Amino acid sequence: MKLLTGLWAWVVQRGSALLMISLLIVIPLTMIPLNINNYTSWQQAMASPFMVVAWSLFFIAIIAHAWVGIRDIILDYVHNLLFRTLSLSAVAVALTGCILWLLRVLLLNAGVGQ
Repeated sequence: MKLLTGLWAWVVQRGSALLMISLLIVIPLTMIPLNINNYTSWQQAMASPFMVVAWSLFFIAIIAHAWVGIRDIILDYVHNLLFRTLSLSAVAVALTGCILWLLRVLLLNAGVGQ
């Protein structure tokens, strides 16, 4: 079975969209009762384990969603095998770099890497 073909790509795309929508509803609702009125209170709220996990899941869902969408576009419109491979590799490296950077920011904010 090829990785991310057909039904599997559809499931990843829809699942990541549902996760992002859910987190865009849940995260603000959990922040409302915290009465965040300055940077320090915002930083403390963002450093909680729930927020670190929620934002990590949100950004991983964005990366998965983006990968499936961009991969499908490249596979549909880039017909030269060399350019297709280079394009997919460049996108994979860029998205991997983005998620590693985002996780670093979230974990440092939570005090894990200090």
